[in-house]
Amino acid sequence: MSKLCVYILVCVLTVSDAYNVLLFFPFPGKSHAILGDGYVRNLLEAGHNVTYIASASSTINSYRLRQIDSSACITLFPKDMFNIDQKVNKESRSVSITTLMHSVYNYTLHIDAVQQLMRDPNEKFDAVIVEWMYNEIAAGLATVFDCPLIWSSSVIPHTMVLSLIGDNLNPAYTFHMQTKSRSFTLSKRIDQLFTTIKIQYERWSITREAEAIFRSVFEPILTKKGKQLPSYNEVRYNASFMLGNGNLITSDPVALPSNYKDIGGYHINEKADPLPQNFKTVMDNATEGAIYFSLGSLLPVRTMSEEMKAKFLKIFSNLNQTVIWKSDVAIHNVSKNVHVVNWAPQQRILGHPNCRLFITHAGLLSITEAVYFGVPVIGMPFFADQFNNINKAEWTGFGKNFDLSKNSLDDLEGVIDDMLNKPRYRQRAKEVSSIYHHRLITPGQELVHWVEHVIQTRGALHLRSYAMEVEWYQKLYLDLLAILLMALVAVLIIVKYTRSQVNIVVRKNKKTN
Repeated sequence: MSKLCVYILVCVLTVSDAYNVLLFFPFPGKSHAILGDGYVRNLLEAGHNVTYIASASSTINSYRLRQIDSSACITLFPKDMFNIDQKVNKESRSVSITTLMHSVYNYTLHIDAVQQLMRDPNEKFDAVIVEWMYNEIAAGLATVFDCPLIWSSSVIPHTMVLSLIGDNLNPAYTFHMQTKSRSFTLSKRIDQLFTTIKIQYERWSITREAEAIFRSVFEPILTKKGKQLPSYNEVRYNASFMLGNGNLITSDPVALPSNYKDIGGYHINEKADPLPQNFKTVMDNATEGAIYFSLGSLLPVRTMSEEMKAKFLKIFSNLNQTVIWKSDVAIHNVSKNVHVVNWAPQQRILGHPNCRLFITHAGLLSITEAVYFGVPVIGMPFFADQFNNINKAEWTGFGKNFDLSKNSLDDLEGVIDDMLNKPRYRQRAKEVSSIYHHRLITPGQELVHWVEHVIQTRGALHLRSYAMEVEWYQKLYLDLLAILLMALVAVLIIVKYTRSQVNIVVRKNKKTN
């Protein structure tokens, strides 16, 4: 009987330690699904219960995981948005990512299953984690469930996200996440300043539209629950914490609020299965080394011109190294050293000792994995933060930027040869990997720690920056400037009045004399 009591007690204590966490990751991209999956895996391994709203189903099976599919929002994206040939030739049409993300988040929040979740009075959550993607509309989920809000940023720290929990970065000595240059010359600093001003203006100009969506989604739900919906600004600036996808190598050394932590690399599963046998055989037999080539999940090889495919194939065929090329379409007449596959276990390939070089689109996940495993990179950036990512890798010494829209593909073979035959690139890659791994706990453990900390401290108010309590004009001392200007004006008026009175007296004295 005593053993049964102990067993029941252990079960009760185990259950009581589990938190209910809601994850909102609606962006329909493989890389973002990997990031969402990282949260799911780490939180489940820590014993917590997870409700996961996402465009891609997690491959993790657990009775503590409930999933809501939002993949239908992919229909909102223009079909030619991620076309390699058009990107290279600068023919792709301009799309407002902010407007697009408003549509995606609005669509997802109106899905029947999500609406039922929000309207159910029995649904309780200890924290809501929302992926920030150019809007803050989904911050209202924390208001609906009356729990702390944690932002998840898929990139390195930048002004748009830090302004939600602290303050803007100083453009004089920080780089915007989409910058294509790493320089502090006067012209570049002016460019950074105007980029920051432009971003703030765009965010301000679309606030009314965002608030309208915010109210249309959440006001009916809160009204039915007998609650009043706070203002959009009050909700979106009330987050308890932010977890970012940068790290010591990929991020720049900037001052960060206490309630921001970089956990880049948390998506890497250290308990992953070994390489499948077919890949293991290829990698083991790559006595001259192996090169892995992948342009990510958003840039399909089928959108690459036949001429470009042929050039890549010719370059790879001339190499002594084994090349694994991840492609969504078949490529024919390949040489023996080239292996074209439609799926590849990227992390495990990069982790193989024979992997000598990674040719990538320079997405942050790929760059992070290269850092993790100590593999040099050649980056071919196309959009968003990819330019900054590979420029940082080049500046750090373990990568090279090969912009396909600027460089002739004929020069790629020389760049590959340079990367393979100069030991400094591989040596530097190992050095930055050592820096990345020199930490007290893993990124996944840190993720869990801070989520639990926010919940246990009821919102981690002790970490909140005082910057959130100060108006923008006060931060710039514009109120002081106004006082000084008024004082100056008052002095000038007094001086002018005094002079006029003195002149009057002088004129009177002249007349009397």
